[in-house]
Amino acid sequence: MKTIKLITAVVLTLSVSALSFAQKREKDHSNRDENGKIVRGPYLANSFGSNWFIDFGSGMNIYTNLANNAKGGFREALFFDFGKWVNPEFGARLGYHGFRGSENITNNVNTGKDEFANFQFAYIHADAMWNFSHTVWGYRRDRFWDFIPYAHFGVMRFYDNQISEEAQHALQVKYKLKNNEVDNEFAAGVGLLNRIYLCDRLYFTLDIRETLITPRYIFANTGHPMSNISILAGLMVEVSPKWWWDRGVSTDEADALADALKEAQDALADAKAKNEELAGKANDLENEKNKLADDIKGLEDKNKELADKADKAGNIYINDTTFITLKMGTEPCKVFFDKGSYKLSSVEKLHIDFYIQNILRQDPDHDFMLSGFADAGTGNDKINNMLCQRRAEVVKNYIMKTFGLDDDRIEILDAKVSSVFKDPRLDRSVVIEH
Repeated sequence: MKTIKLITAVVLTLSVSALSFAQKREKDHSNRDENGKIVRGPYLANSFGSNWFIDFGSGMNIYTNLANNAKGGFREALFFDFGKWVNPEFGARLGYHGFRGSENITNNVNTGKDEFANFQFAYIHADAMWNFSHTVWGYRRDRFWDFIPYAHFGVMRFYDNQISEEAQHALQVKYKLKNNEVDNEFAAGVGLLNRIYLCDRLYFTLDIRETLITPRYIFANTGHPMSNISILAGLMVEVSPKWWWDRGVSTDEADALADALKEAQDALADAKAKNEELAGKANDLENEKNKLADDIKGLEDKNKELADKADKAGNIYINDTTFITLKMGTEPCKVFFDKGSYKLSSVEKLHIDFYIQNILRQDPDHDFMLSGFADAGTGNDKINNMLCQRRAEVVKNYIMKTFGLDDDRIEILDAKVSSVFKDPRLDRSVVIEH
């Protein structure tokens, strides 16, 4: 018992010293903001395949069974674990611990001499782990020393019991046991995993585990709890492609994002309401468009016919009564658009081509002025003002692209709503002047 207390005191002393060293090492790199407040997250979630690890090694097992009036002994042990960190603070692992045990059972058998029982047992267990260091001091990818308390439970199997024949007989008489029976027992306990950073993906581990069992094996069938302490040293290896955690936004940033999200949601609701309103108007426009489709097609066919004649006649016709002569100083060119549209039709492009070619043929350095219009009887002011401007810009861009003119040679003079003509179709236009 004194030996166990001594070992425990040494381990605790080493742990406190390591903690002091770790804090000193991280003094200049702690997770604190400009106000000295510890920053602990939040952290971005990793995929299922991230943050897996294995640890393995060997050590010493201290077997005690004082409740059964038996003295324990020191024997070798080995272990292998496989686990995953769910986040920087919590994780779980499955493992196997194999031990050899030795127990002084002299007081149990009274054969007149010192009697020892030697045996083996294997422990299959699951551990729930808590990274105390990350929780208290904030997550660090390269922290020198991590303290990881954990709770464990599992099944322990005892086998290969070796005692003298006299002790065997005495136990059978005292406890009515079968000869050298093998038993499986449930076990549980707590432990402390000390993880020391060596380099990326590799740690040295010192694992101190306390296990409680109610054994019913050959030399201890009283049903009293048994205590088993293991001190194990080994290595832990991070085996996943990604084994670290990326920090998310701070609390203040998260609040700001939440406010921005609320504003975006409100704006979306308003946009949906306006969309429904516009959808009704669009339906009306679609009906009107369908009604005028035949008339527009007839006008396009007639304009095409007139455009063909203009090549020979020297004029380009806008409609039945309006035309532009092909001499410099004549009337401006007027380009028409569909209702609610700023898309140039092929006929209107032909009108522009003919007009600009004629002007540039007489004066290659000539400049042009544009005015965009929309009819006042359709749509609202916001939509109409947009249509005026966009129609003028579309015509300007088409002229620049088609004839290679610089931006400063085409000026947009005006963009406004008009109600000059009785027929609103004539107000949906762009006037080209020179």
